[in-house]
Amino acid sequence: MPADKWKGSVEDGVERIKAFRKIVVHPRCERIAKEFRMYSYKVDPRDARLILPKLEDKWNHGIDALRYALSPLIQNRRTMPSFASFSPNRR
Repeated sequence: MPADKWKGSVEDGVERIKAFRKIVVHPRCERIAKEFRMYSYKVDPRDARLILPKLEDKWNHGIDALRYALSPLIQNRRTMPSFASFSPNRR
């Protein structure tokens, strides 16, 4: 099913992801770990010390997929989900 998109959906999604206390990336997921390190906001071309309020459209393929997967949570701004009972080793 396609992810809902609206004006500002990228920014809303990034802010929602940033609201998690922790994001755990498995050591084998080297590309997504690099994306999280490289993902950034645009910088003013005249003064590199000024960070603009616009996300850079680079290093974002995996992060975009994460935003799409979390789309229902992004739109629900009332509560953060609890993953306390989640066990990645559960079968």
